[in-house]
Amino acid sequence: MKIEEERCDLKGFSPAWVRHQHIERYRWASRYVAGLRVVDAACGTGYGSAMLVRAGAGRIDGFDISAEAVAQASHVCKSPSARFAVASALQLPAADATYDVYISFETIEHVDDDEGFLAEAVRVLRPGGLLLLSTPNRQVLDPGTSIHDRPFNRYHVREYIREELEAKLRSRFASVEWYGQRPFADGYVQWLNHMGRRWPSLAVKVHQARKCAGLLWESPDRHVPTPGPRGAAEILIAACRT
Repeated sequence: MKIEEERCDLKGFSPAWVRHQHIERYRWASRYVAGLRVVDAACGTGYGSAMLVRAGAGRIDGFDISAEAVAQASHVCKSPSARFAVASALQLPAADATYDVYISFETIEHVDDDEGFLAEAVRVLRPGGLLLLSTPNRQVLDPGTSIHDRPFNRYHVREYIREELEAKLRSRFASVEWYGQRPFADGYVQWLNHMGRRWPSLAVKVHQARKCAGLLWESPDRHVPTPGPRGAAEILIAACRT
C-alpha cells in the first residue's frame, strides 16, 4: 500500500470535492504568508507551494517523504523562492526557530507519532509563529468510532474529533483558532454517528453516497474554510500560535 495512491495530484483524476478541498485550503492559507518564511510539510506535488509563492511568501521550503512527489513539486513550482527536499515531518532538515509559518494539510492522520509531529512543528517555528493544520473530522467521515479504532480509510493511522485534537494542540500552542470545510447540519452528523455505533461501515458508505450524489453540482464555494464550526465540518482546520 503506497501513500501516493491517496495523494492529490491536480493533473490526474480526483473527485471534484477532493480537488476543491485541497485548492481552497491553500487559497485560505495564502492570506497568512506574504513576505514570510514558510515550510510546507508533506508538500506533495507542489501545487499548494506554488499558490503560496504566488501569494507573496518570502521563502517556501517544501518537504515530503516521497522522492517522486518532491521531483514533481520541483517541476510544478519553479521559483527562486522555493526549494524542495525529501524529508520526514518528524525530522525536518531545519534549525530551531527557522519559520514564521508551518503548513501541513491532511498529514497528522498519516503519522504514527502525532506528538512527535507537533513537537517538530513547534521546534522549527519562531516565537509567535503560526501552524496551519488540517485533518479529517472523524464525526463525519468515520462516524460512531473512537480514536483507537482503525479508520475506514486504510491510509490513515487514526482520525480525530475536534476535542481530541484541540487537547493536543493546546498543550503546545499559546492559542488555537478553529475553521472547517464542507459543513453538514448537526442533525445529519448526529444521525450518522447513531448509525455508526451499530454499523460503522454502513454509516461511512451512506455519507460517501451522499457526496457522490452531489458530484455534478459540486462547487468550490462549498469548501471555502469558515471559522468556528464544531462537529459538523468534514475537515477540521486549526490555526495555532506558539
